[in-house]
Order: sequence, then structure tokens, then C-alpha cells
Amino acid sequence: MISLPSDNGKKISVKDVDGLKNAIEKAKDDWKDTGGHIIIEENLSLSQESDPLEFGGLEFSKPFVIRANNVGERTISGRTKQVVFNNGRNVWLYGINFRHHASEDQTVVFRNCKNCVIAGCDFQTTSSNKRKDEDENNMEFPWFSYLAISGGDCNCVAYNNFHDKAPSRGHFLWVSGGGGPKRTIVEYNYFKKHPGINNSKGKKDKGEAIKMGDSAFGTKAFGSIVRYNLFEECEGDAEVITNKSSSNIYHHNTFRGNIGSLVLRHGNYSIVRDNVFLGRYNGIRVYGKQLVKSNSFRSTGKLDRSLLGPLIIGYGKEKEEKNEASYVKVKGSRFEKNVFLVEASDNDEENTVIAWGRKGSGSGWDEMPEDNKFVGNVIIAKSGTMLKFADEDAKKDGNEFRENMLYNDGSAKYGGILNPNDTSDQCRPPGEKPQITQPTILKDTDVGPKSTRSDQPHCSREELNEVIDFSEAPQKEELESLSKCS
Repeated sequence: MISLPSDNGKKISVKDVDGLKNAIEKAKDDWKDTGGHIIIEENLSLSQESDPLEFGGLEFSKPFVIRANNVGERTISGRTKQVVFNNGRNVWLYGINFRHHASEDQTVVFRNCKNCVIAGCDFQTTSSNKRKDEDENNMEFPWFSYLAISGGDCNCVAYNNFHDKAPSRGHFLWVSGGGGPKRTIVEYNYFKKHPGINNSKGKKDKGEAIKMGDSAFGTKAFGSIVRYNLFEECEGDAEVITNKSSSNIYHHNTFRGNIGSLVLRHGNYSIVRDNVFLGRYNGIRVYGKQLVKSNSFRSTGKLDRSLLGPLIIGYGKEKEEKNEASYVKVKGSRFEKNVFLVEASDNDEENTVIAWGRKGSGSGWDEMPEDNKFVGNVIIAKSGTMLKFADEDAKKDGNEFRENMLYNDGSAKYGGILNPNDTSDQCRPPGEKPQITQPTILKDTDVGPKSTRSDQPHCSREELNEVIDFSEAPQKEELESLSKCS
């Protein structure tokens, strides 16, 4: 677990909500240069449903920590509009259980904050908020998110538990709003059981575990890092993570038993590397210019949902990214050294491991994948089709395929894009079955408030150099212009 900062000799204990409010007001002036700790000694019950529990102007030079004596020992419950921290700096929430009922679409909010940390907390809030959906003839749905990072810079969400969401739309974690949050770290969290809710067609949508940006922020360089998180039983949308911003990195996460993918839906220059996807409906879907490298996919079940295959390279509706709803042409992306292991023997020929050039429903899908590199990937399959065009209009021309290995471990088909021969642009002759190095799979003891991990640097941002190197103007300049987090 992430270690607590020193209390600098400043400490106040509180036993009720009024005591917490008074202690925070006193600390705003008295502790602004030193920071300190407010210890919650009793469970707190919120009682004013019409008003938010709101704290503003908490700007400290050193960490100001609101916490329980021991992780998970204290709970905030009751009813309120929402819990809000506005314009905070160096504020920590540590080891608190959030069980309150809100009336807004975000139950805990950090708005325009900097260097704030939410660590070791357990979220299972509820809300009475509902929203009409124009796509569903204004049908109304329960709609709320547990934690929102709106605007701000250099915030960190670490070792928390987000779980057992009531049937609803909305997210476990929403990172968007304001001018676009910068350099957010999301690490060692446990995201489990997001059931979503059915729409009028009986499908689930708009219930992602993490939403990183939205349509208005597609060209904005967030520079966020999402690493070492575990996602299980997230079924609220076909996108467990929806990326709708630019220049983010997702690495060393484990996705297991979800019904949804990590989707680079908007933006360019994001990196997805060294992640593990376990289960037949866990994978990656790509639009724009991205890097997908060294990920591991394993499925023992039938790949019978075309949108949720291990890797989907989409067709585009737009040539370039715009700050509006669009599907951008996959151009200049790299797919390198990924490993796909399909162990089910009951896949039909139409069940595909990698779908190249998948169109969505309706018209306007005119931008075929172009100028992409598919290099050094390994596919081992007992059945199904390993790599094929998902649409008859897709073409191999203008894309580079080399040094890949497709191995038929049973009745699998090659798919027509690559065939085993000696030419460099095809796939390496398979010979013996390739030996696969087993990836490191995160367990529940690695993440969340009870994590036994203490050997890693926490809330660090070294990976931003990778994203900066991969990005181009203006996103590159936007990230390079940021000063150090302080």
C-alpha cells in the first residue's frame, strides 16, 4: 500500500460531520504551510440530502490527510447531494469507506485540484440521479459515477476498491471535465462488478468502469497513466475502459471475466502495452494513431461476439480526430509483439481472433485502415480464424505485415491476410508450436486497500516520457510545456 505522509506534528481527531467541517476550516489557515492529519474516530453519517458536503480552497504546501486510524476502519454513509473538493492542493483521502447516497450524477468529486491523492478507499455509493437518453427516445436511466476527477493536474487514484455498482449507467471512475485533467495516475485499484443496465434493445451501454475524457476532449493531451489495475466482472458497456482523449498510457493491467474491451475510441498517441486479457470477451479495439504492444490475450471460450474479440482494428468515419463524436481512421498505428492464445476448439470459421477493418452499423464507414504496422505478433489457435478482414472492402495494401507467427493448433484458419511461407511480409513458417512466456496476472491481493504490494514507486510519472516521444504536435508540445508536479 501507498505509505502515509508524515503528519508534521499536526493532528486533530473528529467524531462527527460538524467536527470534520470545523477541523478542516481551522486547518485551511493554520496548516497551510505544514499540512497535517485529520483522524476520523467514528463513522460519519451525512444528513442533509439537499446540500453537498463541500470543501473549497484547501491549498496546502505539504500533504493534508483526511483518514481513518486504520485503512477501512471508518465509513461515510447517510444522504447528501455529493461530496466535493474544489480547488484543492495536496489533499489526501486515505482509508475511508464511502457508502453514502447522493442525488447528483457523481457521488465524490475532485474539481480543479492538484497533487491530490485518493488512496486505500472503498467505494460503493448510490444515487437517485436519472438522465434521459436522446438515443433511446428520451428513455430515463439511473446514471451516476462513484469518483470524478474533473479538471486539475497531477492527481493520483491508488489502491482503492470500486465494486458492486447498483444497476445503472455511469462509471466507477470518471476523468474528464474542466479544461481536461492532466497527468492523472490510476494504479493498483480493483474494479469489480459493474452490472450496467439494459437499454430498450436489451443491451448494456454507457456504463464503463473508467471513462478517460469524452468527445469534446479527443485532441487534448491528458498524459494520464493507468497501470497495475485489476478489472473483473465489468459488464456495463462494451467498453470496460473508454479512452476519449490523447496521449495516455495503459500498462500492466489485468482484465479478467469482463464483457467489454479497452477501447481507444477518441484521440491519438495513446500506448497500450504489457496488459493481460483473460476471457473470451476481453480485448482491445482501436481507432486513430496508437501503439499496441506486448499485450497477452488468452481465451478458453468461444469467440462468438464480433465486437468483443481479442483485437479489433476498426474502420473510420473521419480522416482526422475532431473534438466531436467520430470514429477516426486507423492510420500510423503499430501492433507489435502481442501474443494471442485461443484454446477453445469450438470456434467456427467466422469467429475471429484479430479482425482487421471492422465497420460499425449504418453508413459512413469509408476510412479503411492505412499505413499501419503489424509486426512480430504471435497467434496460436485451436479453432476459428486467426487474422482476417472483417469487411470485404478492407485491403492489405498500404499496411506493413512482417515477422508474425500464426500457428494452427487444431482446426484454425489463417484468414487470407497472412499465409505461412518464407517471404518477409507474410508470417514465419510455424514449425513447432511456439513457446509462450506466461504473463504476470494480477491477483486481488495485489490491488485495493488490502494490497500486500509495497515494493513499487507510487504516483510517479516516468512513463510520460514514452507518451511524449510517441506523440506529435500539438499534443507533444502540450505535454512538454507542463512543469513538474508540485
